[in-house]
Amino acid sequence: MKERAALAAALAAAALLAFGGALGAPPAYDDQVYLQANPFHRQSAGAVLKALVSRDYFARTDERSWQPLVTALESAARGRPGPVRAAALAAWAGCGVLVASLAAALGATPAGAAAGALAFTLFPAAAEALAVASFSGHVFALFFVLAAARLFLAGSAFGAAVALALGLTAKESAVTALPVLALLAWAQGLSWRKAVPALAVFAVYAVWRWGFLEPAPPIGALAYPFDGTLPWQSFGFQVRHLVLPWPLCLERTFDSAWDIERFARFLAPLAWAGAAWVCRRERPRLAALLWVGAAAAPVLHLIPFANLSPAADRYLLASAAPAAVFAALWAGTQRRAGVLAALGLVFGALAVPRALLFREPSALAGQTEACAPAHPRALALRGADLYGRGRFSEAALRFEKAFALQPALRAPFRDPGLFHVQGRDYVMGLMRLREGKGAEAEGYLREAVSQAEPGPARAAALDRLGDALFLTPAKVLEAREAYRLASVEVPSWAMAYAKQAGTMRQPEAAQALPLLRKALELSADATDEERYFREEVTAAIARAEGKRVSVSVFRNFRK
Repeated sequence: MKERAALAAALAAAALLAFGGALGAPPAYDDQVYLQANPFHRQSAGAVLKALVSRDYFARTDERSWQPLVTALESAARGRPGPVRAAALAAWAGCGVLVASLAAALGATPAGAAAGALAFTLFPAAAEALAVASFSGHVFALFFVLAAARLFLAGSAFGAAVALALGLTAKESAVTALPVLALLAWAQGLSWRKAVPALAVFAVYAVWRWGFLEPAPPIGALAYPFDGTLPWQSFGFQVRHLVLPWPLCLERTFDSAWDIERFARFLAPLAWAGAAWVCRRERPRLAALLWVGAAAAPVLHLIPFANLSPAADRYLLASAAPAAVFAALWAGTQRRAGVLAALGLVFGALAVPRALLFREPSALAGQTEACAPAHPRALALRGADLYGRGRFSEAALRFEKAFALQPALRAPFRDPGLFHVQGRDYVMGLMRLREGKGAEAEGYLREAVSQAEPGPARAAALDRLGDALFLTPAKVLEAREAYRLASVEVPSWAMAYAKQAGTMRQPEAAQALPLLRKALELSADATDEERYFREEVTAAIARAEGKRVSVSVFRNFRK
């Protein structure tokens, strides 16, 4: 018991050292869209609970896969990624403990089990799912799949069924627990009847997921061309990166050119099959290798799945666990266990800088584009970063490429006091506005207003439409009306009131003052980065009270 506790503590410490640097990172990637900008996570607990069990779960939560456990955790955190990351990191350390326990149950030596668990816990590709809270479902689902497997081997069929049920609420890919239980039953000579409770759980889940729930919205055009070799190449990516998890990248594309990576993707499945043939008389090892294939199946594009990339680091986690079990079974001698532990330390050396990279959004965006220059989401990430740094022409180029590849793409934006997610027309209108092309911007933004969802997205579109109209002196009153409508969409948004005042000339100072005071009141909790806005409003109030208001006073509101 003491040895197990010591191993668990060591694995938890290793996980914290390797990935703890990402805990305090700013919201990254999908977290900006599905957590930070998602109004669902700011609803009451009762409304959240009602949505989690409703037929229109997908429409209410803006999720793309059924994961109510993760959705509940995100809502409890009020859309803040930090608490979700901490929970995912704890679950990841728990996965390491379960890997060691499973390996020992299948016949690994204590040293081999510990070394395999260490290599798994420090697996650098896990940084992505631990830093991006929206991807944490991969971690929680894996934890429950491993728990189901361990309970099954311990003879608790009911416990395995409960673990499967929890896993299915974390991520749909937890269904792979069923073939895993079958493989373990075969490897250990257990009766298949012990899997009946788990099968019953899956039957109930299937009725709920595909019979009761309304379908999930379409995910849009794929970010890659589908051909007959894609499942093979995706599995090759899995096998190759389980052995050598480098380079690490948020998104990936498969080039058609025959370079070394393409050769590796085609040859790796053959190497996996060869290893399975060599281990054909050793059931535990063979079961672990076949488990790798079963775990990878949901992301090999053999079945519909909400993944827009041919491969990604986060898709590696489920197959990393059985790979670690196989490695632990292989490490039957002290020398082999030492080699495996050394590999784990190498993994840790790769994991630390990867986790820390999420603390530097600009560096992360640049690295992602360099890794996948033809991926629409990588281009959009880089475009948003360049836009935020004032490099508008470069940002426009990235966004144009991104929308050409995936017209349904959405990009997150932050204005003072408002976070929103927008599609092509808003983004291109904003780019044209920044380039001073008011007429082109107006056309895009009118379309964006007509298509935007009520709330922050429409308010932001109306706001930018007002900016475009304001460039033409004859359309100042139209701009004022656009700003007024933006304040109706989000009455708590200070910027909309300030910009209404910004359309008023000296004779209208009396009308401008209430709007400016309202903007000042609503911006009382402004962050440091938004403080310039309060300073501008305060200065404008002073000028308006002195009846020295002019349009130029308010132009800084259009930053």
